[in-house]
Amino acid sequence: TSNFGFTFDQISACLRVALISPAMQVRAACFRAFRHLLIDAESLKIFLQQRLDIFIIRTLDTLAKKDDSERVQALRLIRKIVYLCPESFPISLGMSLAAICCDMSAEKDHMSRPCLATLCELAVSNIAVASYCGVVHAVILNTLDCTFPRMNEALISTVLFLLNHPHYRCYVRKNYGLEAVLAPFTDIYYRYNAEIPENLLKDDQINRMSSASLALIAIIKSWSGFIYICNPECNTIETLFGVFRLPHTEIRKVMIDMFFEIFCLCKPVWTNHFTEALLSV
Repeated sequence: TSNFGFTFDQISACLRVALISPAMQVRAACFRAFRHLLIDAESLKIFLQQRLDIFIIRTLDTLAKKDDSERVQALRLIRKIVYLCPESFPISLGMSLAAICCDMSAEKDHMSRPCLATLCELAVSNIAVASYCGVVHAVILNTLDCTFPRMNEALISTVLFLLNHPHYRCYVRKNYGLEAVLAPFTDIYYRYNAEIPENLLKDDQINRMSSASLALIAIIKSWSGFIYICNPECNTIETLFGVFRLPHTEIRKVMIDMFFEIFCLCKPVWTNHFTEALLSV
């Protein structure tokens, strides 16, 4: 900013007027300008003192009907703040990201996954703020809504990273963290979203079990996750194996396939005859 002959305080005071412009392109360009102007912790301090984070929150909370470039630029500015000075990241922006990630409406906000990725980056950089904003709840909730293996593993790895670090482990509460992944298996009346119609509930439960099995595979294959679920105080591993006592073939089939995947075994042919099952191994 010194190259322009003005201080960052002076430039931001002039630019913030454009953030209330009725033209969306002007507001998007203003966010882009702020992203390039933020270069150190001092400029970020001035940025937050002028309460410019309020305009970012308002933009993220507004769903665009056609062009979403303004929200994209606002999210890029948030990611710049995470990269530049995570220890000064405002809780207000973290709460806004968590609200978008935890939205369980039938029509999913297409910005939820980029916001979730930003929230996971914040958890690695500044767990105190991320935990206050509910990063563990947001990650677990979206893990059960993700059927892509690599994305599912990346999400659950955020929680596993916290469990693996002795200073961050306290931010994952017992009986509330990874245990929520077991819900599609242990709760036969599990409903991810209250808006799901009854005729689609069965298919939705199968999809949630598939997502939960992907997360459990990543948990059990990691030392931090395996030790966590084997904690006798939580009874997680006992609950997991207790699923086989439930009289539901679909749940038991998904569980068996999951354990074959964990131990890298060839899946046998699914059959009701004991002899055919032995010959297929």
